[in-house]
Amino acid sequence: MYFSEKEKYTSELLFTKIKELKTSSFVFSYTEDLILSVVLEDFYDSDNGEECGSKDFDEYNEWSVHIIRVIKDKKEIVSGKKFLELNYKNFPQQISTLNGEIIYKRR
Repeated sequence: MYFSEKEKYTSELLFTKIKELKTSSFVFSYTEDLILSVVLEDFYDSDNGEECGSKDFDEYNEWSVHIIRVIKDKKEIVSGKKFLELNYKNFPQQISTLNGEIIYKRR
């Protein structure tokens, strides 16, 4: 699996933790107003839709994330959604295991 430098402290770290902990179920805390219980379901290569070779082209790894339970969503950001896409650009502030162990906290 290849991870770019920009994914080192996001996608690469999470990929490693999934293998180490043997789980894909986590709690994502985006803000104190948006907290989700999720399962990471699929992992694939993606890009930003720009023409390959252009200076704006960005290629990265992405997860399909199934929202299991909305713990808190005061602004109804994920209201009615069942899935999210996760990549280095939209990583949560914090990721915890279901038993509360923090495995990622934004620097």
